[in-house]
Amino acid sequence: MFEVLVVDNHPLIREYVSTLLSKQGYKVLSAEDGLAAIDVLRTCSPKVIFVDLVMPNIDGRTFCRIVRRLPEHAGCFLVVLSATAAESTNPG
Repeated sequence: MFEVLVVDNHPLIREYVSTLLSKQGYKVLSAEDGLAAIDVLRTCSPKVIFVDLVMPNIDGRTFCRIVRRLPEHAGCFLVVLSATAAESTNPG
């Protein structure tokens, strides 16, 4: 299996998603915010990054823009897992 990165400032969410992915056989790396995730990307190349939008230091939107500008991570999939995204798309 390949590496995935979970980026979320909430430790329970980070742990839950990491455990779920680990049980499926993925090698899981994690970071508590976008700044820490950039440090992780210096030494590994995950195929998928799960990212929250609302985080301290570097938020998820900015982090995604940074990742897209890094040629070594051009083929990486970015998956947004965020309550903010769900709230903004809720028509009610």
